Amino acid sequence: MIKEQLKRTSVRNYLDKKIEKSKINKIKQVINSAPTAKNFQCFSAIFITNQKTKKKLSEINWNQKHITQAPLVILFCADNNRLDMSIPDKKDHSFEEYVWSTIDATIAATMAMDCVNELGLGCCFLGGIRFQADKIKQSLNLSGSITPVLGLCVGYPAKINPIRPKINKVYDEKYSLSKVKAEMKEYDKVMNKYYLNTFKKDTTFKKINAASIDKFDSKKNKEILKDQFKLKTI
Repeated sequence: MIKEQLKRTSVRNYLDKKIEKSKINKIKQVINSAPTAKNFQCFSAIFITNQKTKKKLSEINWNQKHITQAPLVILFCADNNRLDMSIPDKKDHSFEEYVWSTIDATIAATMAMDCVNELGLGCCFLGGIRFQADKIKQSLNLSGSITPVLGLCVGYPAKINPIRPKINKVYDEKYSLSKVKAEMKEYDKVMNKYYLNTFKKDTTFKKINAASIDKFDSKKNKEILKDQFKLKTI
């Protein structure tokens, strides 16, 4: 598994080939075995193979073509419905409950990614899912205290991009902002070469980050979460 993890890259182009049922079942088993906070098991994963449903999901998520092209899309949701059923008189949720259910969903998604890669498949995370959570919840008729957190496109790769260089994120004993600053400076040079060679684009890690952040409306997202998850405050 370590070998697959170290050569992992996001796959956005898939072959027109169905995933074997045995492999899909393995992915489901791995997801169900994922650890959860206090064993509350506050997440759910929805396996989507229907082309019409994927098309709707793609339209909601900025028409990303890999959503319709992938034979399987897994939608990971923060889900407190089981907790609600355990405590019927509970009227709303704290932000902490949203946090742990989101972490539960993310851990399960990461385990699914590792399983997918080990099975010889490719995948790509859909990180912007939660910014369209209200539309997705309505489209899929998701009821109760559940909200989409992220998605995972899965399939047989038609094209594999070069592994994107990664900045160091691991430190021994202590953390130093000055070291992070120095690493960022060097990483921008590395990424500039990567973007030029791979995408013919003259940009940097910092510029890509700044442009991406500006696309999302955090205020809107807060209101979506408060409404969907019955949060007192956020």
